[in-house]
This record gives sequence, C-alpha cells and structure tokens, in this order.
Amino acid sequence: MSRSTVGVHPECFTRVELCAVLYVVAPIFLFLPFWIAQPLGFITAAVMLFVSFWYLKGVDIRRAVLPLGSLVTVLVLSLLWTGLSGAGHFFYANGFDWIPRFAVAHDLAVYEWPISYGNGTTEYLMRVPLGFYLIPAAIARHVGIDYLDILLYFWTALGVTLFFLVAFSGYSWKRLAAASMVFILASGLDIVGYMTRSMLWPRLGEHIEWWVPYLEYPSNTTQLFWAPNHSLGAWIATALLVRFGSNCLVLFRIIPLMLPALFLWSPLSAMGVAILWIGLVLINCRSQVRLSDFFRALPLILPMLVVAIYLTAGMSHVPLPHNSQSHSIVRGFDSQTMQFIALEAAIPALAILMWQRSSVVFISFVTLLALPFFQFGGANDLVLRTSIPALTIIGLGFASFMTQWQSTAVGKGRWVVMVAIWSLGSVTAINEIARAVFMPRWEPHLTLNLPDAFSRINPSEPFPPHYFVSIQPKTVLISIVATPVKVRHLMCANLKPLGVYSGAFPSLGHPVGWQP
Repeated sequence: MSRSTVGVHPECFTRVELCAVLYVVAPIFLFLPFWIAQPLGFITAAVMLFVSFWYLKGVDIRRAVLPLGSLVTVLVLSLLWTGLSGAGHFFYANGFDWIPRFAVAHDLAVYEWPISYGNGTTEYLMRVPLGFYLIPAAIARHVGIDYLDILLYFWTALGVTLFFLVAFSGYSWKRLAAASMVFILASGLDIVGYMTRSMLWPRLGEHIEWWVPYLEYPSNTTQLFWAPNHSLGAWIATALLVRFGSNCLVLFRIIPLMLPALFLWSPLSAMGVAILWIGLVLINCRSQVRLSDFFRALPLILPMLVVAIYLTAGMSHVPLPHNSQSHSIVRGFDSQTMQFIALEAAIPALAILMWQRSSVVFISFVTLLALPFFQFGGANDLVLRTSIPALTIIGLGFASFMTQWQSTAVGKGRWVVMVAIWSLGSVTAINEIARAVFMPRWEPHLTLNLPDAFSRINPSEPFPPHYFVSIQPKTVLISIVATPVKVRHLMCANLKPLGVYSGAFPSLGHPVGWQP
C-alpha cells in the first residue's frame, strides 16, 4: 500500500504534515491550563509544550510542494463535503447527534471553564472529549455566539482539508479529486446485509448501517456527518501512519506526541490509532527501538494521565448496548456477527490485501475482525469509534487502487472486482448525502445548553453518563479539575422531545434522522 498512497518523497515530513499535527495537538493547550487545577494544569501544559519542541526539533521538516490545482481541488471538496455533513447547518444535520454536539460547543463558548450543571440536588461536571470543540468555542467566546456555527464549519473543513493533503500527498489534481471521491463514498457492504434482512431496497436517505442492531462499522461519510469529533483527529493520525509507517523517527516522535491530544479528541478512536501504531512499531521498527526512546517518552505520561483521569471518571455508569443480549463487555459468537464481519471487514480488506500485502492493512484487518466480539456504550461506541482508524485504512486502500486503473500492476480483473465492491458499499454514503440534501435544514439552537439538549432527546435523562459525571463524592477527578463554575439547569416547560423522522427502520427501530 505504501507505494501507492505515499507521495513522491515519503520520508520527507513537510509543513503540511506539521500543520496537521498542530491541528490535532493544539486543543490540549487550552484544556490543560483552563480545565485542570493549578499548578498541575500549567505544569502539564508546560511539559507538553517542551516535549512538542523537543520532538519536532529532531524531525527534518521541509517546505511542501503543493500545486495550486491540487490545493483548489482539496478546498472545494472539503468545503462541500463538510457543508453536507451538517456543520454550518447549510443542509440537514442529523439532529440526534448534532443537537448535543452543538450544545457542547455552545456551553464552551458561553460559560466559564470547567463547566458543571446543577439540577437542585446533584451537581454534574461536563466530562466530554473536548478536542473537536475547544478551538472554535474559544474563538466564539471573543467574536460572539452568533459565529459559533460557522466557526465549527470552518474548523471541520480545515481538518478534512489537512487529512486529504496528507493522505494523497504527491497526487496530481485529477487523481487527488478521484481518490477523494472514492474515499468519501467508501463503505462496507451494508446494502447486502440490509437487503438480506429486509428483502427490500432502502428508501432514499435511509440510514442502513444498523442492519445488525448492536454493530456498526460507519462509512467515511457517516463518520463525518454524525461524529466529526471522533473521526477528524483519528483520520489525520491514520494518514500520517500510512505515509510514514516505515519511518521510525516519525513513529517514535510524532505519533507519541499526538496520542495525549488524540485521547482528548476521542479516547476510543485514539485506541484504534494506538493499535495501528504499536503494530507498525513492532513490525517495522522493532530492531531500532532503544532504551532512550522510552526515556524520551516518559514526560508524555503526565498529560496522558491527566486526560485519562478526566475522561474515564464515572465510566462504570456507562451502559452496555441497549439492545444487546449479553451483559458482559465480551460478546459471544453468533451468525449475525459472522455475517457482519464478512460483509463489513473481510471482503473489503481481503480485496486490498490481494493487491498489496501491507502491514498496516493487515493490522487493520485483524482489528476489524476482533472488535465485533466486544461491546461498550449504549450504541456499542467501542466498535463504532475504535474501528475508525482501521476503516480509514480500508478507504485509503480503495482510493489508492481505484485511481491506478491504467497501471499494469493493478490488472483489469482485480480492478473490476474492487470497483464492484466499492460500488455496492457506496450506497451507504449516497443515502447519507441524500438525507442531507432532501431533508429540510434547521437552524442551530443558540440558547440550548447541554442538559436541555438531552432533555429534548430523552426527557427522563438530561444527564447521560457518557457526557456527565457527578462531582459528589469527591474523587481523583474532582481533585485535579479546577473549581467548576455551576450552571443552574432548569427544565423549561416548553421544551418538547424531538420527533422521529417518519422514514425509520420499521424492523430495527432506528431512526433515519431526528427533527428538532
């Protein structure tokens, strides 16, 4: 895979890659000094800053060669894809996810940090992976809440742009456009699984990825349209792993530097990045690992530990999937799981491995084989988020292969097979895009805070445990977090629960979208 996805100078770390790293790492420098109690917060931020300069100083960073045509192509595609995602509310936004996500950004832009909420009896701390939100929310604090939506849009588009520039470095603008479109539409064979259960073709705009109720490997478009906060950091880190998977200097310095920040973006998708990183180090750089590399990484333990304490507090209260038959984090063996693995992981990954025997694809394949046997979170978030880096590898593999159709190394037969698999998978992304285009757009709620947002989704649970943690009794988390500024949460009498869009899964009970 490296011969196809890597640019002309795969060992050259350019300013584009540096900007991508800074995009991921920058939010942690807002989190540590403003959310963590002093002096621990400033000390941890200083350690992170020192390590950043120390690590980057040892990497040869060169000027990027970026043709104007390639830059314009990436910008147009990124702005359009991001606009369709719901960011900016130019098109329909999936309300079930975007209403609470926008509420997180709203509260960060309006209230003092760290934020806690009181309901009259209990006080709850906002305990959310904040990496996606902090930069646009911090800017909105100074320019006004009315600009928050457009700031989220441009912040998301910037992440998509940097991902495409890193992933498809060295491509001509035509191949870059084609590869980006292949990636945007890439997915597993959801349509096959859906039709084997329903025996019907899905309605235009229907969300078809929950054909096994407790498992989903989201398409790339689904990831952006529903959970950019979980996907963007993981996409960029994964693209760097693909580009520099055999560059031990980058593996020893850049990825470890990004990991504390990646966990602040999304702890579960960061776990997926860590799996790929450890696998590549063991396969490609095992003989070059020195004791000094471990000593160099020691300072990163402090920011990693602080972020981990913040994000894992109260996790024991997070439920298992609502519709799971198992009461353990480890799931059993059943025919649905095997069908899911075959259609969502085995067929796409093996198709790429038949063309290019790549260690990073193999690690991704093994990861995707193993994840369905575990569960955690109401929507089995463990599978949803931890799979993101591995699914990104599969998407990049299709993008690389299908834009080399004239190459003698590809072969006409293999190319036809890959196009057939990709075409079937693209139905998933096309449905997501169709929903964004054909369902009515709605304006963001500029006065709705996070508990109120959840009250509209589920009036009986305004403080779900995956977003909040009680600050009584005093725990390790509360001892390291700065004194929270409490926001009084008063259930508004005129808040009505969200209605479910009529085009739902009649057999599975999962909505296509939610109307605010």
